[in-house]
Amino acid sequence: MTYSLTWLPGVLRDAGLEVLEHPGWQTRGHGDMGKVQGVLCHHTCGPLHGDLPDINVLVDGRPDLGGPLCNLGLGRSGKVYMIAAGKGWHAGAGSWQGVTDGNSHFIGIEAENTGETKGPRAEAWPDVQMTAYMRVCAAIITHIGAGVGMVAGHKEYARPLGRKDDPSFDMVMFRAGVAQKVANKPVAAQVPHQAAGAGTVNIDGLNVRSNASAASTIVGVLFKGDKVEVSGEVMNGTSKWLRVAGGYVAARYVDVAAG
Repeated sequence: MTYSLTWLPGVLRDAGLEVLEHPGWQTRGHGDMGKVQGVLCHHTCGPLHGDLPDINVLVDGRPDLGGPLCNLGLGRSGKVYMIAAGKGWHAGAGSWQGVTDGNSHFIGIEAENTGETKGPRAEAWPDVQMTAYMRVCAAIITHIGAGVGMVAGHKEYARPLGRKDDPSFDMVMFRAGVAQKVANKPVAAQVPHQAAGAGTVNIDGLNVRSNASAASTIVGVLFKGDKVEVSGEVMNGTSKWLRVAGGYVAARYVDVAAG
C-alpha cells in the first residue's frame, strides 16, 4: 500500500533541499498518517561520524521497537533522507498544542547528532545541518498551513516532562529561525544569554510554559520558595524569560543568585 506522504519529497525539493529517497519509502509505515498538523524534531543519539549512519535503524527499527522510526532523516551534510510515507514510531506518549497522537499527526524528523553536549562524544550542530533543519520544517508547515508553533521538540512533547531530551538545541531559538525561513528572511545568529546558577521562585502559582511567551502552553506550576536551575535567558520583546527544567518562566518571578 502506498501511504499518504508522497507529496513530501517534492515539497522539500521545491524549497531547495537535496532529498534522497530510501528504497521502499512510499509503502513503508505502521499504517497511514492521519491529518498532518506539525513536525516533531529529534536527534538520533548515534555515532559521532558519518552523514546518516543510523539510517538502517531508522528504517528497520531496534530490537525493542520496529521500524520505521520516523518519516525523515537529516544528515550532517544537510541532505534529507525520505524514510517513510506512512506512520513512524517516533513520538510515544505526549502532548503538544492539543495533539496527543504524535505518530499520526506529526512528521517525525531524526537528525544525525550524538545529542551530547559534554565529554568525548559532545557534538555541535553544523550550520549546514541546522539551516537545512529549519528549511525542512518551514517547508512542511507552509505546505500544511500551520503556524511555527506546530514545530515541536520531542523533549517538549514527551510526557511526563523530562522523559526525553531531544533535540539538544534550544527550540525557542530554532522556531525563531523557522519563522524567518517561512518569511523568506535570512536567519540571524541567535545565542541566548547564559544565566547559569540557581534561582528561587518568589510567588505562588508561577506557570512554567512551553515557550518564552505568556501565550504558550502551561506545562507546569511552581510555588514560592521552589528552587530552580536556570540554564539561560531569552528575550521576547521587552520581557525576559528564564529557561528552567521543563520550560520557561517569567524572569521577574525568580530571584537568581549572583554568579
